[in-house]
Amino acid sequence: MKWFYLSYAVPGKFMGAVILRGESVEDAAEKARERGLSPGGQVLGIEVPSHLPPWPYRNRLLTKEDIDAIFPGGGIRLKDANQDDVEAFKKRTTIICEDCEKGLCKVHQ
Repeated sequence: MKWFYLSYAVPGKFMGAVILRGESVEDAAEKARERGLSPGGQVLGIEVPSHLPPWPYRNRLLTKEDIDAIFPGGGIRLKDANQDDVEAFKKRTTIICEDCEKGLCKVHQ
């Protein structure tokens, strides 16, 4: 299994993140939901290297402060990135709609 970073948000608000193992982003999101780690909202997931998430930050709901500790210096906002970086990022991520996250979506499932 691989490690995945799952970021949860509702319009304009970060809800939390989870780093856990799964076969895919969808599988990791389902495991987060089953374990009570999902705070709800839309999910953006990306595979991360196994050495990246330090053990204290795995398999639990993470705050913005936790994310800042894991990724010092933060990242770049997509709206501020150049087009090549945006396209590369999109190829590596999966987005799960809020209704899919709840298991209620009739469009994507």
